[in-house]
Amino acid sequence: MATTSSATPASTSSAPPSAVRVWSALVVVYIVWGSTYIAIAVMIESLPGLIGSGIRFFIAALAMAVIVAITRGPRTLKVSRREAGASALIGVMLLATGIGTVSIVANHVPTSIAALIVATIPLWVVIIRLISGDRPRPLTLVGVGVGLIGLAVILAPGGISPPASGPAADGTAIVAGSIALVCSTFLWALGSWLSPRLPTPSNTLVFTTYQMLVAGIVLMIAGAVSGERIDIASVTMSSWLGLLYLIVFGSLLAYTAFTWLVGHAPLSLVTTYAYVNPAVAVVLGVIVFGEVVSSDVVFGVLFVLGGVALVVSGERTRRQAMGITTKAGGT
Repeated sequence: MATTSSATPASTSSAPPSAVRVWSALVVVYIVWGSTYIAIAVMIESLPGLIGSGIRFFIAALAMAVIVAITRGPRTLKVSRREAGASALIGVMLLATGIGTVSIVANHVPTSIAALIVATIPLWVVIIRLISGDRPRPLTLVGVGVGLIGLAVILAPGGISPPASGPAADGTAIVAGSIALVCSTFLWALGSWLSPRLPTPSNTLVFTTYQMLVAGIVLMIAGAVSGERIDIASVTMSSWLGLLYLIVFGSLLAYTAFTWLVGHAPLSLVTTYAYVNPAVAVVLGVIVFGEVVSSDVVFGVLFVLGGVALVVSGERTRRQAMGITTKAGGT
């Protein structure tokens, strides 16, 4: 899953970035964020999900804090109490709840299905906007309806089959885990909607640093309270490598690429990660874990991805109609 920042993007030069740079950053976000579902499944083979995810964000937060201090100066990390509180709230709603849930259910829900459910976040955002009094364009609402139909098809009995082996081989809790993911994606969407309405730090990297720091601490505490323990001697090399991949590529490289895109590319292009990531996860899930993709899931996939694509198209049309030159910094 990706964080949504309320910060104003850093000023850019008048010369637009080259298409090569934009697409290079997009490819990083496409592939890395699509592969994190596999990395989480590998990590929890011998590491507890909550504590492992907490370690991931805690270390990533410290690394990003060092980067900010070196490149922008230590004083850049100073925030007010209100900014710290807002960052903590968003970090808990998005990272601790969202990624924590994925880590917990990864033993039961195939990675491809988890990625598809998470892809409904843009649909929930539209629903929240509608409830709050905003009036999305008809095409956007059609996209929400189509996406929710696809989600229902995926979650319907018989729509999801466990693989023959691997982390998701036990299919008894697939539906329950999927429902938990749906709830966490709603909270992620709600946090994303609240983010620009809260007094968060103006620097995107600082905002992200505090989100990850709080999420890491909350997840490690939650894991300890729930009885999770790490037996260092029994942790496999593959789990350590999965954790390292999540820290370096999932929490630092891909997010840095995303942050750069936020200030340099149109929103309609940046948000395509929402329906490209599941395609990457489905392919990797089949290749790595032998996950079974039934005809019902294929049908549901088409609806979910089509719904998100309609939402993105509807929002692009909305901004064009309002005469706004869209950059991805404001949502």
